[in-house]
Amino acid sequence: MPDLRDGESIEVPGSDGARYTIKNVGGVYACNCMAWRTQSAPVDRRTCKHLRRLRGDAAEDARVGLRVAPPKPSSKPGRPAPAPPPVTLPNPPAARTLPAAVEADAIVTAYQFAGGRLAGLLCRLGDGQAVGIAAGLTERDRDCPPPVGGIVGLKFQKVSATGVPVAASYAGPRGDDEGVKG
Repeated sequence: MPDLRDGESIEVPGSDGARYTIKNVGGVYACNCMAWRTQSAPVDRRTCKHLRRLRGDAAEDARVGLRVAPPKPSSKPGRPAPAPPPVTLPNPPAARTLPAAVEADAIVTAYQFAGGRLAGLLCRLGDGQAVGIAAGLTERDRDCPPPVGGIVGLKFQKVSATGVPVAASYAGPRGDDEGVKG
């Protein structure tokens, strides 16, 4: 199955006749379909039927983790298929709260839109982890967002089991984007 190179995007048809854009930004695959955007998983662990159709189930399973396959139909006509054994998935540890809010810098990799309006920023931390930022954006930030490739600050007080910030909020531009303070 094809993989997209870093920074590459492709349009794919949806079952409803709409066209969706799939892109790879720094190894994070994103689709602008509603199913991908509304998942509660971190952006680097989300998938959808468009990504699975493009990359294949095996590649997506390897990228986002285990997926339970539906039971196969019975090969003998007239007999119901035996019930599959119960599957017990490990319960992922909940996000842990840090003793104090943490500020970090991140690079903007893409924008998230909802209803034709900027809803959030997709960013990459210095350690390579992807994080989404939706909170803390003012109307001015939404009208004139930081550029893709620009450095922004974010604040968070919780991290996932893998160390990804949870519920990060925008803390403004960093570096040359801040302007001269004096």
